[in-house]
Parts: sequence; C-alpha cells; structure tokens
Amino acid sequence: GAYISATLLLLDGQDPYDATALRQVQRVLTGDAALAEATIPWSAPYTFALYIPFAVIPARWSHLLWIGLQAGSVFWSTRELWKLYGGSSGPHRPFGADPLFLAGAFTPTIWLLIYGQITGLVLLGVTGFLRGMSENRPMRAGVFLSLTALKPHLLLLFGFAVALRLA
Repeated sequence: GAYISATLLLLDGQDPYDATALRQVQRVLTGDAALAEATIPWSAPYTFALYIPFAVIPARWSHLLWIGLQAGSVFWSTRELWKLYGGSSGPHRPFGADPLFLAGAFTPTIWLLIYGQITGLVLLGVTGFLRGMSENRPMRAGVFLSLTALKPHLLLLFGFAVALRLA
C-alpha cells in the first residue's frame, strides 16, 4: 500500500511523501474511509522507478505480482547461492533439508512476504553480483549490484568488500 499509493501520487505530479495526500489515496486503496494515519514510504526517490509498473495495474494484481517477484527473488537466490558455494544435493544435505524449504521457513522471508518488503530484490542483487563475478561476467554483476542500492544501509560491509574486490 504505501509504495503504490506514493507512486500514484508521483505519477499524478504530487509529492509522494505528503502524509495527507497519502492518507487519501490509501483510504481508497484499502477501502477504509476511516483510515486515520497514512503509512509513509521511507525508501529513496529513485526506487519509484521500480514501483511504477506495479502502480499502473489494479492493486490486487499488483500485490500478487509484487509478492511473486519477492518470493521468486528469494528462492532463485537461495538456489544459486547454494550451488555457488558448493551446497550438497540429495540425501547428503545437512539434516536432509532442502535449501528452498529452509529459505521459505526462514522468519525474515516470511516477514518479507507478509509485509511486501523489497529486500528480496536486494538479495537478488547480491546473488546476481556474486554469480556474475564467479562467471567472469562483470557487466552482469554490475547490473545486479545496482539492485543493492535499494537498501544500501543494509549492505555497508558488503559495499566495503565489493570496493576492496574491485580495487
């Protein structure tokens, strides 16, 4: 809700961080005419470029597609990281656990899906970067690395490691 309503305001030429305008849009989107307080998005302005495609389709479909994108990002990243770092396959896995099951049962993944957070794309960025570098495909790595700018404060140490690697 918060990001879609803010993106709708932006597309209408309004301030996407205006609490009063957000409350009005969120009242319509949620169907809650008594909504007292708007949820204000706290992401950087450049993230709206990612939200625009989701804001121009009906809210229910937008939500489903967003959750699907986040889940797909987490599960693809899990599989790729498992392979990249030599995770065992078949019955020799630790405790017989499937990495995709572990990712789906991981509390932060559940929260990501319930609350519609964007961190699945950040994980996709880290994973794609690592995969691209391991395959000596720096352009691909750089494209994926750009996704980490969605939440740079979460990846400060990763940023230092990348800087050292590229230096």
